Amino acid sequence: GVIASLKDTGHIQGEALAIAMRPFADGGTYGRFFKGQSTLKIGAALTVFELSDLSAREELRSVVLTAIMFLSAQAMRKDRGSRKALLLDEAWQLLKGGSMADFVETYARTCRKYGSSLITATQSLNDYYKSEGSIAALENSDWFVILQQKPETIADFKKLDRFDMSDAVEAMMRSLKRNGTEYSDMMIKGPEMLAIGRLVLDPYSSTLYSSSPQVFASIDRKVEAGLTMAEAIEEVAFPAKAKERMRRRRNEGVAVMTSSATAWAVRARSADFQPHKLLQDIAYSLISVTCWLAINCLAAAGLLLGLFVLLFHESSIDFKQSRNIPTCFL
Repeated sequence: GVIASLKDTGHIQGEALAIAMRPFADGGTYGRFFKGQSTLKIGAALTVFELSDLSAREELRSVVLTAIMFLSAQAMRKDRGSRKALLLDEAWQLLKGGSMADFVETYARTCRKYGSSLITATQSLNDYYKSEGSIAALENSDWFVILQQKPETIADFKKLDRFDMSDAVEAMMRSLKRNGTEYSDMMIKGPEMLAIGRLVLDPYSSTLYSSSPQVFASIDRKVEAGLTMAEAIEEVAFPAKAKERMRRRRNEGVAVMTSSATAWAVRARSADFQPHKLLQDIAYSLISVTCWLAINCLAAAGLLLGLFVLLFHESSIDFKQSRNIPTCFL
């Protein structure tokens, strides 16, 4: 294979490359991830790569990122007629240098002529000044959306004359506020425009996009309890609806009892339950059953009495003349 060929060259760099590739070959530590025919395609309208689980495996993560970037570059050049966007969240991990920063720099400088765009999101503006690639991503961007920054970051930008930090821009950046999950101010800077906006999310969206560990744990517990992901998010976002859902489920569980027992059980769960009313209902039910039995007993006694009278007068009745006998006696 390739590794054997590199070793056979006898070249120092070839042997070093063979050693570096060994963990990803068949039988290597990560070989199972690369064995077989590749099925990865990015032709869909939206393709998301979640790499957080690879953060503890730096070697594997760098190789996977290289493969993703290679596919992204191919897709960018494949069709100039289609508009495309590459969005890098937590971009500070790619902007700090190395081969990934070089890729970001190349992509930022060339994507425009292929009908593509590069969108990067990071936690601090200072992350864009750590490598040539990150500076290229910043300088080739037309639009900026800036959230609340630390006063120290704003002071550094003013001191180092970064980001066209005029007095007006500095004042606007210092005015940006964030109030928990209720809202977040933002400064929008584009060609010939500068504005302040406010992002306000509804409770469901705020829960859906939250990175809070408490919110994550609450959703996971509800999913483990049997709820769907959408139901779990809704219950965390709207606690009042969660209580209503629990009450409704308890009532559904009561409904499987018999009709009379169900009525008593539901009343027992209500806030206005009174024991003497329950005993009164039981007494009324017993009286109703007793009356029903008494009526049926009287009807049966009347029928037996009629049969007795019929048998007593049997000798005086000519059954050959039975046409004149009422039907009820036949």
